[in-house]
Amino acid sequence: MDRTPARLGGFLALVVAFLALATTPVAAQSVNKALINNLNRKLLYVALPLMMSVEFIIFYTIYRYRNNDDPAPTEENRRLEITWTVVTAIILAFVGIASMVVLANPYISPVVAADNSPQGGGTNHYLQGAVQPDDPNAVEIEVLAYQWGWEFRYMDQENVTTKKKLVIPKGRDVYLHVSSKDVIHSFYSPKLGLKQDAMPGTYATIRTKATEEGVYPFYCAEFCGSGHARMGGDVVVVSNEEYRTWVREQRNGGNATASAVADAKDGAASGNDTNLIGNATTETGSDTDLLENATNGTENGTETPNPRLRAGDATGAPSVGSA
Repeated sequence: MDRTPARLGGFLALVVAFLALATTPVAAQSVNKALINNLNRKLLYVALPLMMSVEFIIFYTIYRYRNNDDPAPTEENRRLEITWTVVTAIILAFVGIASMVVLANPYISPVVAADNSPQGGGTNHYLQGAVQPDDPNAVEIEVLAYQWGWEFRYMDQENVTTKKKLVIPKGRDVYLHVSSKDVIHSFYSPKLGLKQDAMPGTYATIRTKATEEGVYPFYCAEFCGSGHARMGGDVVVVSNEEYRTWVREQRNGGNATASAVADAKDGAASGNDTNLIGNATTETGSDTDLLENATNGTENGTETPNPRLRAGDATGAPSVGSA
């Protein structure tokens, strides 16, 4: 008895199991990322068996009829045709429903309120296209892209603006109202599952809730000119207590530098790894100098081991770094 088809089927089953285990995503860092990971996992569990079944049929047919020198035409089989049509319809319905459930989630597709002018106290002008939060405790941030950098205006805080660093609290809804000052850009933070085009003259809103503290890079995902590759930065997720402390320091302006440096030293002495915004330095030079330094890996002639700690805010307030 020829056991080749059975062995081939067993081998393909092992491959499917291995791929399913190997592609299981790690814990998500935000609600958005969790939704995307769950959808991808569902589609993967459908696609892998389907793909391996097709491959098994192909290899079996090749092996089974390898010596057939006089093949006969396939006869009409109404039952088989109905079967694969129904199975295909079921698969497509599952994919469509699973995708629509994720797309309908307010963290993926924020709902536009009747009055969509944000409630922020720091910026009172109307943001065309922005989505107003339904939670009074939500954090609103105006994200402005330009050639070639990012500006973050904390709308619920007066006089708090940063560049290249986006600091948000863990466990709270955050609304990012994204727009552009010149050409089309795109805000993209893959580890947090965030992506939104920045269009001149209008706003689009990202709603998210971070679930893990840490520093997550973001990029511009839309080619926007010669400085496109330098349009990067970090999303820094901190605890609510650290976020409130950081906001107070930003409001205090120059007085924040000393306290931030002191906090950094205290954290280093105690071995505290969770203070993500403790390290702070005073920035000098223009935005152009910062971009050039990010490319060359040096700042003021001194090598900087971590370029993500260099960029501060627009007001000369302390930079936000990672512990």
